[in-house]
Amino acid sequence: MPSSGRRLTEGNAASESERFLEHMEAAPACEGKGIVICAGGHYFTSAWISIRLLRELGCRLPIEMWHLGRKEFNATMEALVRPLGVECVDASRVRRQHPIRYLDGWELKSYAIVHSRFREVMLLDADNVATRNPEFLFEEPEYRRTGAVFWPDLDPLGSHQLIWVICGVRGRDEPAFESGQIVVDKLRCWRPLRLALWYNAHSSFFYYYIHGDKDTFHLAFRKLDVEYAMPPLLPVYDPPILYQHDFQGARLFQHQKKWALKGRNRKHRDFQHQDACFKFLRELRRQWDGRCGRTQ
Repeated sequence: MPSSGRRLTEGNAASESERFLEHMEAAPACEGKGIVICAGGHYFTSAWISIRLLRELGCRLPIEMWHLGRKEFNATMEALVRPLGVECVDASRVRRQHPIRYLDGWELKSYAIVHSRFREVMLLDADNVATRNPEFLFEEPEYRRTGAVFWPDLDPLGSHQLIWVICGVRGRDEPAFESGQIVVDKLRCWRPLRLALWYNAHSSFFYYYIHGDKDTFHLAFRKLDVEYAMPPLLPVYDPPILYQHDFQGARLFQHQKKWALKGRNRKHRDFQHQDACFKFLRELRRQWDGRCGRTQ
């Protein structure tokens, strides 16, 4: 990254991002459709339930499960998900070939999208449970037209926020992005995706002004004036669950339900497929002791 050694400030962040864009690498060769989930450590339990349900609902898309290495992922965990059509990807190894300034939690999501083998990516948070097979999203007219679907968050990133000025973007009063689910064609949207990753690579600066990775996608698409689609309904929040909808207004994703391998998991009203999720949890408890680090 041309500007990786320079300290970002409110005064130079926009020009540094423009320098990066001038030298940005071309999109890599990639093909096919698939799901990307970031799920090391304690997120593995939620990811297991999400993936088991996806397969139960008839989803046959290949899945990549990204993690940050053997400190949070081991061979036992990989063996559990491999029969479900899941390829586990160690981002710490990918980083040797594709260096990044900083890579930890939220930053991994944009990194995984960019470096996934898939051209068309459905990113799902580990704690995101679908209500039905989401494969149809790749065929939705709104996606085919724009190559990108983002879902709205509850609160907007108001036009008065300083981050618009910092990024050199005209402020807008519009729904913010909620990045628990993203559907995107990497080749059509390469420049904003790569810029979003650059923002995340400098998270120690940008996260001071925004709430994690979700706004980096919003800012990148607006800075480069790249069109995206967004379902019209705002999410419904029934703590702690955030319910997202499809373009026709039907519920599709149930986000922010974090499952505990050990201990009590509370039931929630209106949460679809809840009995199946508890069944998958019991199944995992029989096969995994919860240890995430390196196994001997």
